Amino acid sequence: MQGLSTHILNATIVLALYVLSFQLVEFLVVPVQKSFTGTEFASLLFLPHGVRILTVIIYGARSGFVYLLFASSLLPFLSDAGIKTDLTVLLQTFAGAACVPLALLLLRFGFGGQSISLKNVTPNTWRALIVLVVVSSLLNGLMQTAAIHLGNTSVDDLIIGLKYTVGDIFGSLVVFAFASYALRRAL
Repeated sequence: MQGLSTHILNATIVLALYVLSFQLVEFLVVPVQKSFTGTEFASLLFLPHGVRILTVIIYGARSGFVYLLFASSLLPFLSDAGIKTDLTVLLQTFAGAACVPLALLLLRFGFGGQSISLKNVTPNTWRALIVLVVVSSLLNGLMQTAAIHLGNTSVDDLIIGLKYTVGDIFGSLVVFAFASYALRRAL
């Protein structure tokens, strides 16, 4: 029974961080971005991707995927925009939850399992984390573009994929910087 309560606690923590980061993007980043670029499709500073990275690094690929799928599935229920359940939204939800675990599994072949974890932090760990951010952002950009394309939304594929990738990278770096600052202050 303790395992189930641990999973519920972990899923709740991931949900809270995911919702908080998404709300920051929605109410702070998107209005600023819209005033400068005139578009709000795909944030150029997507903080939830950093939460995805930390979730998978802390909890592992399998549990991280489940927690992220849970958090991203519940997010529409907490949104003021209403619940949309069309194919595009479902595919985007799955793609967002799967991009980091998939990238982690792919990178374990090149870096080894211990390099991409917080159990034994070395300089190679930080390089592996940066590569994980870039690869998962590229995967997310590709999968989000495919989901939008399958949903017959007319958006320029290259531009939207680039926006997702850049937003994920910048968002992850901001979350890492904040987490590093918070950890240093706590210790």
